[in-house]
Amino acid sequence: MPSLTPYFALAIFPVAYVLGSSFNPPRLLWGIRLALQDLPYQPISQAPAPVREKAEAYSRYALFLVDAIMTGLVFLFMRRCSLPATAVGLHVLNWKFYSGVGIGAALLLNALRRLFISRVPIDPADSYTQNVRGGSLLHWVCIFVAGAFSEELWLALCLVVLKTTGHSSLLSVLLTLLAFAVVHYSYGFWGAIGVSVVESVSALLFLHFGSLFVTFFYHLVANLGSLYFHRLWRRYDMAGGAQVDR
Repeated sequence: MPSLTPYFALAIFPVAYVLGSSFNPPRLLWGIRLALQDLPYQPISQAPAPVREKAEAYSRYALFLVDAIMTGLVFLFMRRCSLPATAVGLHVLNWKFYSGVGIGAALLLNALRRLFISRVPIDPADSYTQNVRGGSLLHWVCIFVAGAFSEELWLALCLVVLKTTGHSSLLSVLLTLLAFAVVHYSYGFWGAIGVSVVESVSALLFLHFGSLFVTFFYHLVANLGSLYFHRLWRRYDMAGGAQVDR
């Protein structure tokens, strides 16, 4: 396997994200409208509420496109490199045990999150918080199911290819998490670091168990916990400036 191959694998997620999320018709039409009226450029945040809502809704649906592109690129990459599905954890061996391990690890993570959030209030202006509070709960659950599969499939591919080409386990994890953090930089620097720390557990679980059932359920349940905390558990009373449990 050529030495540059793992770096092409690492690039799959960023490339899929750019291809799937860069084109936003409501944002484009907003810019065109301003240009036709000979008005100075204004960010979408200053657009009328209906325009902003359409742009945000399209961004949420675009996440499915990102996942589809990434999954397709991963399978094409595997075919080109003659990697069997079992190499990236796509097998049903002991799937019940592996699923339980993933769910258990995520529940422990969510318990730690609850402890942390009970002491550090959720900022209602946080970009992730604002994002997940838009759209329906069912829509976000579907997003997290698709995202957990595609992202963990990509992570497994990167770890396998990096280790196959002579990289140590530590370096394989660090390089993969670096690419993961770059894609999530829209959460801000510390947000990207935070999701990378959470994903580091997933990388260690895959290296130990070699099953996508472990990492998929860990990622999915962890994301559902995050959705609960940011959307439902502690709302922010903007009028009174106090937090209200839901």
